[in-house]
Amino acid sequence: MVLGAHIFVHGIEKISLLLGLNPLIFSLLIAPIATELPEKINSITWVWVFWSKK
Repeated sequence: MVLGAHIFVHGIEKISLLLGLNPLIFSLLIAPIATELPEKINSITWVWVFWSKK
């Protein structure tokens, strides 16, 4: 888990520098989306399964 966090942080930093953005600002915009996305996909999957059984 710690390794994944390091990879995520370094990736955000590299992408922000490539885009010419401040890494702090970029991480404040991207991190909430990236952490919520798996939960949203899980919710959509459960709804899809529920509706496909009807």
